Amino acid sequence: MVTAEVDRVLPQLKENVTATLRQQQQQERRQEQQELYRHIQQLMLGQEQRLEQRLNLRFDRLERMISENGIMATKAWNATQHHGPFQAVMTPGHRHLTELNPALPQVTSVAALQAMDWPTVAAIFNAYYPHQPVPATLAMTIGDILRAVGCNPRAFP
Repeated sequence: MVTAEVDRVLPQLKENVTATLRQQQQQERRQEQQELYRHIQQLMLGQEQRLEQRLNLRFDRLERMISENGIMATKAWNATQHHGPFQAVMTPGHRHLTELNPALPQVTSVAALQAMDWPTVAAIFNAYYPHQPVPATLAMTIGDILRAVGCNPRAFP
């Protein structure tokens, strides 16, 4: 009688154990897949950050080159204008005078530069020649500024 009961329950028990084992295996596979997915995400994030850094460096270099070419082209244009009007020339820091703090007036012509007061002229000189002392005379300072915007200061009295 006990044997008959065991024979009757045993197939159901085997089925339950097999189903439980399958569920555990599936759950373990899901956990392994989730861990693998997280690992892959971390690797991709690291690659993405490295790629972004490299691209930013290249974009920065490209922007500097474009700015430098723009500065050269603007100076070449200004050299043909004699007394003005001049186009705005960026400073060595690749900023326009009006973008500085405090903002400075653009050098639009020889007359406009000659009409500026000494503190403004000295500030413009410092913007174009950041690590050089301001020349002793207004005429020398104006000459250096004209050179910075592409003009030949010897062409002007």
